[in-house]
Amino acid sequence: MRVSILICTWNRASQLDAALERLAELTIPAGLDWEVVVVDNGSSDATPDVIASHAHRLPLVPAREPRLGLAHARNRAVELARGDLCLWIDDDVRVDRGWLEAYVAAERAWPDASFFGGPIEPVFTSAPPEWIRREQGLVAGPFAKLDLGAVDRRLAANEDVYGANMGFRTPALCAHPFDTSLGKVGDHCALGDETNVMMRLRDRGAWGVWVAGARVEHIISDERFRPAYISAYHRAVAELNVHEPRSALTIAGVPIRWPGQYVWARVTCLWRWPRKDARWAGALWRAAVTRGAIAGVRRRARAQNS
Repeated sequence: MRVSILICTWNRASQLDAALERLAELTIPAGLDWEVVVVDNGSSDATPDVIASHAHRLPLVPAREPRLGLAHARNRAVELARGDLCLWIDDDVRVDRGWLEAYVAAERAWPDASFFGGPIEPVFTSAPPEWIRREQGLVAGPFAKLDLGAVDRRLAANEDVYGANMGFRTPALCAHPFDTSLGKVGDHCALGDETNVMMRLRDRGAWGVWVAGARVEHIISDERFRPAYISAYHRAVAELNVHEPRSALTIAGVPIRWPGQYVWARVTCLWRWPRKDARWAGALWRAAVTRGAIAGVRRRARAQNS
């Protein structure tokens, strides 16, 4: 069996260095042929030097994708992958020593599964503010926290895994490449490229597996504590997942009540900003989701008219 571990990176040299250090400590199953494909998505920092510094410790396949965008970089990684199974981590992730063993065991135990995913535990680089600690329901998504139980099992139809810790059989990715109109581009918080692949696979009867032992830590820097970051995440999720409006009263396809809901949520958020209480957090979420839904409806309308 051959396994490709894939990492796409952009201007996170120090984070990538730590991620590669942890990969060098993996327990490798006997007889496994493995590689680590690292795609530099046009970094301007010391990323190339970091990659080169690990060449003596890891079976590295370095590459560069000049087209900015995570989906472009992911597709480039798949082109280079020689493995039967593609395992993905982010450049700010630290794998457990048994992470690779768990995925290999799951791949063998579930030969008909098309994709896999495992637990993600946020690790803060500094103490988060009180509202972050309090509002776990609001921040779990932006921090990519995921735990679907302690037992390997088939994923339910409404359960997705996250790009920071996921795997696909390589033929599935070759048949369903990442949509380059989706996903993160530089610092722009956009989502959905990996979820879109899973959705397309499921539409064709494929299914996934939860791998409880494939654990990783996700390093959360202070910049993710910013309300603007949390808001941008929820806005992107809403834009991606918005359903067709049911209201008959619309303007340019947008229900007339949505702009008012957005304005009211923004006003509430600004008014309660000094408190950072539960009402403020709820208003922050409602404003982000409503704005994202409006953008999603408009984007779909433009696509239909083009």
